[in-house]
This record gives sequence, C-alpha cells and structure tokens, in this order.
Amino acid sequence: MKLTKKRMLAAHKLVALLLVISSSSLFCMNLFRSFDKLNWYNLGRAQYGLYDYNLAIFAETGIGHAKAWGDCGRTNVLQIFGCQQDSLAMLQGLQDCSLADTLLEKLDASAFGTRGLLRPCGDLELEFTVVPKFRWQFAQDFYLTLSLPVFGMELKNVVWHDLTTDETEEDDRVRQCLTSQICKVAQDVGGLDIRGWRRRGFGDLALLMRWIRNFPQNKPMLRNVRVDCHAGLLLPTGKPADPDKIFAFAFGIDKSVAIPFGLGIELNLGDYFFWGVDVALFHQFGNTRSRRIKTDVDQTNLLLMQKARVYKDFGLSQQFSLYLGVKDLPRGLEVHVGYKYFKNGSDSLSVSGIMCSDIIANTRASLQSWTIHEMIVRATYDFGAVMSDEHRVRPFLGVFSRIPFNGTRSAAATTIGLSLHLDF
Repeated sequence: MKLTKKRMLAAHKLVALLLVISSSSLFCMNLFRSFDKLNWYNLGRAQYGLYDYNLAIFAETGIGHAKAWGDCGRTNVLQIFGCQQDSLAMLQGLQDCSLADTLLEKLDASAFGTRGLLRPCGDLELEFTVVPKFRWQFAQDFYLTLSLPVFGMELKNVVWHDLTTDETEEDDRVRQCLTSQICKVAQDVGGLDIRGWRRRGFGDLALLMRWIRNFPQNKPMLRNVRVDCHAGLLLPTGKPADPDKIFAFAFGIDKSVAIPFGLGIELNLGDYFFWGVDVALFHQFGNTRSRRIKTDVDQTNLLLMQKARVYKDFGLSQQFSLYLGVKDLPRGLEVHVGYKYFKNGSDSLSVSGIMCSDIIANTRASLQSWTIHEMIVRATYDFGAVMSDEHRVRPFLGVFSRIPFNGTRSAAATTIGLSLHLDF
C-alpha cells in the first residue's frame, strides 16, 4: 500500500499532536509493558517498511508461583517489604477509632520481643496475560501502535504465622484477642482484607509512536544498523490498586498518566547474527487517590489501618535491555536471547491537611525503589519467507519464555507464551 498525500497530512498532524503532549511507578511485578521491545517479535527480521499494517496478539501464563525478593534476597511474596508484620503497632496513631482504643485497653500490653509479630506467607500466580496490538505505518519510517493488555492474577494460600510466645499474661492476651484472629481484627478496625484474592481486569492503553530507520553498511561483518526511537502515552484504563486488600497492586499506572520514551540500536552482523541494546524510560505524573498510610513509625507495610486521599509523586522508571540472536537457520526462523533490567525509583506521599506526619507516612517500605532482572528466550517463524510475493498477508508465529532471576522488593513470574502477528 502506498501513502497518499491525504494520509501524509493526517500523519503530520498526529506527529505534531504527540510532540505537544509528550513535551511510573508501575507495579512491583514483571507484568507486560507495552513499550518493552523484547515483548514483540520484531527484532532481527522485522519487516518494517514493507507493510502498512500489523495486527498481533500476545498471550502468556505463569509457571508455578511468582518468585519474590526482599532487601536481603529471595523470600516469600508477602515478605518483600519485611519478613514480619507488627499487629500491635497497627493499632497506634489512628484517628477517632474507638475499636482500636478499646482493643489496646483490653490488651494492656506493649511491644516486647516477638509479642504481636506475625510472619505472612502466600502464593502469587499470574493466571494469564492477553494483549492485542495494532500497528500502522502512517509516514515514512514512522509507526503508530495501540495495545491494551488484560491480566488475571491470584493471591492464595495466605497464612499469618503467629510469632508471639506464651511466656507472660500479656503474651496470652495478645494471642487470644489479637494475633489469633488477626484477619477479623484488621477487617473490623481498618476495613482491610488480609486474606487472598483473585483479580482480573484491563491494563493501561498504550499509544506509542516509533521512528525506525535502517542504515545499510558496506562492511564484511556489519551489514546494517537500525535505530529505533519511541515516545507516547500510557492512559489510565487499567484496574487500580485496591487499598482494601493486601498486595492488590494496580494493573498499570494506578489511574495516572505516563509518558514513555526510549532509544534502541540493533546491529546485523554477517548474514545470520544480530545484536541490540534498548533503553526505555517513562515518567508518571503524580495523582491523588485513596491509599493506606502509616500513622506510627513502627507500623509495617501490610497492616495499615488508616486510609485517606493523599497525593503520590512517582519516581522515574528505567528499563535496560540487551539481546542477541540468529536468523534464517533455516530460512524464516529466528531465535534470540535477551536480558532486561527494570528499576523503579522511590515514590513519595504528601498528606497535607491530614492529621498525620509526612515523615511518618513516607517511611512505608513499598515507597522505596525496586528492581527486577529477567531473561527472555524467544523463537519466531516468518511464514512469509516461504510464501510468494502475491500474498497480501504475512504471518509470524512466536513462542517465548520470560525467566526472572533476581530483584529487590519485587515479585516476578516465570512465564511461557505465544504471539501471532499478521502484516498486511
């Protein structure tokens, strides 16, 4: 298909609009990110410039339970912000909470040793991810992509292990009235459900503009250099975080707007090999939502009884990717291995107008930066390599696996999936 003058004019207007708009904290898990180059097939054998349109579907499922890392290495998913949760501290500093005051008087016990401490454990599973994507070449070397992911997640087998001893009367009162019925107390005092959950919903709608150009090289080894730039918007269509459930993170940017942008370079080495690097950044604008906040410096991340509308300022997110691969062995087959490092900067809360200290609120562990290290292995087959040029549709089929192996204050699922692409 050829680009008409009318389409070129529309394309220029669209480019101008995106540049005006574009003059996240996401979630501490390796869910699908639309700006992630390694999530798609188009690496060594991308047919950019030959077709105006592309339709794709991306689907994956988790293998087993998600891995998790805290400050000191591998841990349970409910312990990435601390191995122990303090049930006595959760009752401190609450506003107009007669239930908490009455319970504190009944307990008549202060923190000592392991009194009131609990160790939570649970299993987090990625049930599925499904992402449709549409790509349109609207001008020479310019491409517009739209994608909208759908996620299914489950937190199950949640157990709160009581670490309180039974050496004193205070210990007995805490065990009988608080730790042994912690789920009921958390629900009654703070409206917080600390059991498991199953959540399904949309992620954020991604509108990305890419500029991709090949620079052929007349060298024995280096055959081509391809530069790939992208910028756009992430719109808040995703399921937000649920402050009334533990660890119920958002399926996106938590009802905020983000601007992703990045740059990638790929080198074709000889007839069969390619190597590339990609850097992606995105800035998420702060927003005001109902969130759980700390009202006492000793409170722990999962047992927060106070909920209020507060402003959250999100840190800059960064992703660095390296990949290498081989193509046309046999013709149409491509295999590549990639490495991704994702870092989300520290967030901060502003609780102005609320009878609570900004300093205390910002000691929450989940506001600190977090990281994920991940490998990806993918094989794709280009059916167009064995089809005649008369066919107006060119299909690609890919299989892949994402394998997280390290991180800090994060959870990540090992996944296996399929992707189907149709160029036309």
